[in-house]
Amino acid sequence: MADWIRDAVRRIDGGHVVPRFAVVPGLSGAGGTLWIGDGATVQGGLRHGGAIVAGRGVRVLGPVHGGHEVVLGAACHVHGPVEAEGRVVVQHGAVVEGPLRAGGDVLLLGEARVGDVEAGGDVLVAGAPHTGRLRPGGRVMTRAW
Repeated sequence: MADWIRDAVRRIDGGHVVPRFAVVPGLSGAGGTLWIGDGATVQGGLRHGGAIVAGRGVRVLGPVHGGHEVVLGAACHVHGPVEAEGRVVVQHGAVVEGPLRAGGDVLLLGEARVGDVEAGGDVLVAGAPHTGRLRPGGRVMTRAW
């Protein structure tokens, strides 16, 4: 691993952190939580065995795969599909340029934009997200935003 990558991605108790506004190549990791700071750019895909939590305005230039859950903060942009073995949360203004697949529930909040959604559990829609086809394993629920 190059020194600048080692300096950018810091290990903490229970996972790793990518600092705010950092630019890093594609990342792959084992368990714990991967925290990606506001405004950071990942120049490739993300594959993490634990949870992935992306802050506001994070850009990922590739697919995202979380072993547990994936949370995309407001105004995040993923240039590819998103998959998680657990739940997926897509916050207001976030964009996923590809399908979204979750082993658990999916929460679409505000004016999120995603492709087709496939969930092993329920799909909760709060607000007016733009989606492709919804394929829940359970119910589709709506709430006012």
